[in-house]
Amino acid sequence: SQVQQVEPVETNIVIFRLNPDCSENGFIESLEQDNILISRMGEGRLRMVTHLDITEAMVSRVAGVLKKIS
Repeated sequence: SQVQQVEPVETNIVIFRLNPDCSENGFIESLEQDNILISRMGEGRLRMVTHLDITEAMVSRVAGVLKKIS
């Protein structure tokens, strides 16, 4: 897995860090190729945010893409 640590989730925001040997740019670019956008928060932290209109199918698709690039 490329994800090293996920911070506790209390809202619709997921903040995580990648393993040190993973390319942050490569990870972000891989997601962008599947129209999944994430944000850099600095200090190696990345952020994904869900929205009220996100469906279970959309979440499953994102999970599938994450598994594919891991």
